[in-house]
Amino acid sequence: MDKAFERVVQEAVTEVVASCPWMDEADVARVETVFTAHVGLVAGEVVDVGVMAAALSGLARRAEVVGDRRRAWAFEQWYQWACASLRGEEYRELELPAELAALA
Repeated sequence: MDKAFERVVQEAVTEVVASCPWMDEADVARVETVFTAHVGLVAGEVVDVGVMAAALSGLARRAEVVGDRRRAWAFEQWYQWACASLRGEEYRELELPAELAALA
């Protein structure tokens, strides 16, 4: 991955971590895994989407445990997309439920 893509990954990771004060070092590593894979996919690289899915699943579980239901839902949607991709299927993200849309 070239320097420009690395910068994009770091900016995305920084933004997500700033909005999730509950994240520990393991969570930050998961976020880095996810965004590195995502940017790699966009760049046309061969990416292990299974590793990305595992990181997303972990993030969804952690967000749920700490009570961040909106981010738990978002990570779960991204996880479902990764799983569908692994199966060669298209994924249609669900609309954010109204009770979660009201959460900041």
